Amino acid sequence: MPTINAPGAGIDTVERAKLQIISERNYNTPLQVVKRTLESYAQKVSKPYSQVLTQAANNALSAVPRNNASDNGGPNCRNGSASSYTPPAPRATGEARHRGDYFFSKSCTFNFNHGHNGIFINSRDTVEASNEETPRHKPGVFVSRGSAFSKSRIEPRMYAVKAQDWEKDKAADVAEGYPGRNMSYNNSFYDNRKSGDGVTSMNCSQVVWAAWWDSSSHKIDLDHDGGPGVYPKDLARTGWSNEYPT
Repeated sequence: MPTINAPGAGIDTVERAKLQIISERNYNTPLQVVKRTLESYAQKVSKPYSQVLTQAANNALSAVPRNNASDNGGPNCRNGSASSYTPPAPRATGEARHRGDYFFSKSCTFNFNHGHNGIFINSRDTVEASNEETPRHKPGVFVSRGSAFSKSRIEPRMYAVKAQDWEKDKAADVAEGYPGRNMSYNNSFYDNRKSGDGVTSMNCSQVVWAAWWDSSSHKIDLDHDGGPGVYPKDLARTGWSNEYPT
C-alpha cells in the first residue's frame, strides 16, 4: 500500500497529469510537494484546490514550452535533436533607457525554455537570480555588472513599465536591496508570488515582479495571468509594460 509520502500517492490520473506539468517545469519538484503547496495557496485565497491546480497547470504549460526543436525560433534545448535548426547566436540586451526597466531572454533547463529576467538598477547593471554558480556570483540573487553589454542572452527583449520615472526609480531601489539580503535561489516558479522582508529565496521573475509589486504598494502587478506563480514569460506578456522598439 502506498503511503501519503510516496511519490504520487493518493493522486488520481487527471490530477497527476496537471501536477506533472507543473513539476517538470519547476526542476522536477515532487508531486506531493506541488500538491501540498497549491492546497495551502488555495486555502489562503479561499478558492477550490481544483481551480487553483488547473490555473497553475495552464500557466506552466503556456509560460514554459517544451523544446523539441525551435519553439518558434529557439533556443533548441535538446542540443541538436532537430538537425535543421540552428539556435540564434547570443547577444547583449543593450543599455536600459531608465532604471526599473527589465529584460526577457530565452533560457533552457531540462529541455524546457523557462526564459530569464533581470531588472536594471542603472543603464548597464541588473539585479538577477540564478541557480548557477559562476566565478562572478553564487546561486541566489546578485548584481550583474555590465549586464547590458554581456553577449550571453538568447533573443533578448527589453521592457519599460507604464509608470512615472519616480515609480521606476522606486522599483529599482527595491531590487537593488535584494542582493544584500543573502537570499538563496527559489526553484518554485509555480509558487513565487511572494515578496517583502520575510522572503529568503527568489528566482529571476520573482525579483522583477516583487520589486514592482512592493514599490507600488501592491498596485503594479506584472504577472500576465494571475495565479500563484509568475514565470519569466509572464513578464514578457504583461499589459503593464511596453516592449522597446527594435
